[in-house]
Amino acid sequence: MGSVRVEGGSQPGVSYVIHSRAYTSSEQQARREFDAYKIRGGNVRTTGIAGRTEIQSGGGSIHLDDIGGAINGETGGGAIDVGTVGSDVNVRTGGGNIKVASAKGKLAAESGGGSVVVLSCLQGATLETGGGNIQVERCQGTVRATTGGGSIDLGDIGGPVEIETGGGSIRLSSAKGAVKAETGGGCIELNGVPSARAETGGGGIIARFLPSAGERTDSTLETGAGDITVYLASDLPISIRAAIELANGHTIRTDFSDIHIASEGGDWGPRTVTAEGKLNGGGPVLKVRTNSGNIKFLRVSH
Repeated sequence: MGSVRVEGGSQPGVSYVIHSRAYTSSEQQARREFDAYKIRGGNVRTTGIAGRTEIQSGGGSIHLDDIGGAINGETGGGAIDVGTVGSDVNVRTGGGNIKVASAKGKLAAESGGGSVVVLSCLQGATLETGGGNIQVERCQGTVRATTGGGSIDLGDIGGPVEIETGGGSIRLSSAKGAVKAETGGGCIELNGVPSARAETGGGGIIARFLPSAGERTDSTLETGAGDITVYLASDLPISIRAAIELANGHTIRTDFSDIHIASEGGDWGPRTVTAEGKLNGGGPVLKVRTNSGNIKFLRVSH
C-alpha cells in the first residue's frame, strides 16, 4: 500500500521483490494466500530508465519522466503524469487526469473521466475520456480524440484528425489530413484544414479551408441551429453547395461572384435559401447546411 520510487543509475536494471510470510498449516493453503495478495493503491514515481517500463497501481498516481523505452501504465483512479519518453506510451486511469509532455512513439491515453493534455507526440495519438476535456498542442500523424462530454482543443496536427464529444466545443488550429469533427451540441472551429466533415446538434461552425494543408476530399459542414462561416483561400479550386432549410430572415452572404444565391418559398410558408457555385474551375464538393442560421463564404489570403 506504500509508494514506490525508482530512479535510474548505471546498473543494468531495476526490480523490486516483495517478501511475504504465511502462517498456515499447509503449503497449499499458503500458496492460496499468496495468489490472493494484491498490490494496492500506492503512488509510483519512475525517472531515468533507458528501457521499457510497466507500472500498475490500484488507485495511486503515476509519474514517469526520462524513459527511453515503451511505457505501459495503469492505475485504478489516480493521475498520470508523463514527461519525456523515447518510444510508445500506453496509459490508462479509472478517473484521474492524464498529462504527457513528449512522446516520440505512438500515444494511447484513456481516462474514465479526467482531462487529457498532450504537449507533443511524434507518431499519432488515440485519446479517450469518459467526460473530461482533451487538449493537444502539436502531434505528427493521425489523432483521434473522444470524450463523453468535455471540450476538445487541438493545435497543429500533422495528419488526419477524428474528434468526437457528447456535447462540448471543438477547436482545431490546423491539420495536414482530412478532419472529422462531431459534437452533440457545441460550436466547432477549424482554423486550417484541407477538407472536413463537421457536425453539431446545435452550435456555430467556423471553418478555414487552405489548398496547401494536405490531400483534399469532399467536405460537409452541418448544424441543427447556428451560423456557419466558411473562409476560402482565393486560389482554392472548390465546388459549393449550401442551404438554409428554415431561413425566416437568415441569409447566405458571399465574397465570391461565382457563388449564386437563390431562395424558395413565399412569405407565408417555410423559406429555403440555397447557394451553388464553382471557384477556380471547381474541385472537391463542400456542402454547407443549417436548419436555422446564417451562412457566410469569405475570401482570405494565405
